[in-house]
Amino acid sequence: MNVRDVLRLALRIFKNNRLRTFLTILGISVGIATIVFLVAFGYGVQKITVEKITRADALLALDVLPNTGEKEKPITEQNVEKIAKIDKVAHAEPILQVSGQAEVNSGTGELHSVYGVGEEFFNLDGTSFKPGGSFSARSSDEIVVTPAVLELFSLKKDELPSEKIKLTYFSHPTESGETVRLMDNDEYRVVGVAIDNEDRAIVYLPYNNLRKYFPEKSISALKVKIAAQTDVSAVKSAISAMGYPVSTVIDEIEQLEKGFKVARISLGFLGIVALIVASIGMFNTLTIALLERIKEVGIMKALGASDSDIYKIFMAEAIMIGFLGGVVGIILGLAASTVVNIIFNTLAGVFEGQKVILFSFPIWFVISVILFSCLIAFITGIYPARRAARLNPLEALRYE
Repeated sequence: MNVRDVLRLALRIFKNNRLRTFLTILGISVGIATIVFLVAFGYGVQKITVEKITRADALLALDVLPNTGEKEKPITEQNVEKIAKIDKVAHAEPILQVSGQAEVNSGTGELHSVYGVGEEFFNLDGTSFKPGGSFSARSSDEIVVTPAVLELFSLKKDELPSEKIKLTYFSHPTESGETVRLMDNDEYRVVGVAIDNEDRAIVYLPYNNLRKYFPEKSISALKVKIAAQTDVSAVKSAISAMGYPVSTVIDEIEQLEKGFKVARISLGFLGIVALIVASIGMFNTLTIALLERIKEVGIMKALGASDSDIYKIFMAEAIMIGFLGGVVGIILGLAASTVVNIIFNTLAGVFEGQKVILFSFPIWFVISVILFSCLIAFITGIYPARRAARLNPLEALRYE
């Protein structure tokens, strides 16, 4: 019996047991759709998160922090100069962080943080703006804020405010426990809204503007730009040897991927449970189909069909059901994810949020899901196929 004959006979299950076969395929497709939906959501969230921190310049940046351990070592201006002179370092961008308060039209609001940064900071940090952009190195009256700052004063988040902002800074408590308030005499114009930390009220202003109010304060952090990505490891080692903790975007990505891998496995496990339940239904369908066709199997054997031919027919039926279940499941998963994404982005538009693509479907993942569905079907079909192949033709012909 050739392949064409095996497939032709296997296809009869779709004609003779339409409803049962349809329900079996539907059960498998629901399990597959669940896996596709949940795992694709995991890939989508991972893609969104990684894209936020992997801008081109961000991949060339090192984050240097002061050592607050037993061997305490603050970052000083002198050490910034030393780091900037390390071979393959293109630029060192100091960051100053303090707490503060903003004032707009006589209204005040507490800020999460005030950062003094250079113009290059935003490229190295991979900051996204909507609307506007970073401040100019030549200007001393420009600032960047997060959406939460605009919310403090009921200003629109999707356009740059015309109102000027005044800032007040708070120093660390003195020995007597007092917190000194330092009022900035300048008025600042907002030139950009940084959307990466939209839930925190943060103001970014030129580094020198903040430094003049805190001349003795040690540097809070340092962004170091490397000449080429191949030099990251060497520069990281050189700075670490100076006694400072150093991290890179690549380190963050590796940690994220580990976390998302666990999440995908957990989400996929839920879908596998549904698929196992569906495979039990397929086992039931194939077993009942065998009981209904015992006499037919006996006739085929009497006409010369071998045990191997019978085995192939039943296995072909199982794999066909698994394949169709996988394809339909992927279609259902794609449809469900599209609907959810449309609803999410519609709500994001209503509440002035950022529209994103929540689901990601790598080609290898889609192909793997179909192959996995066929594998489950293959395993499920082994017992009914073997049982059919071992039937005695005489007993099969007498079966009622």
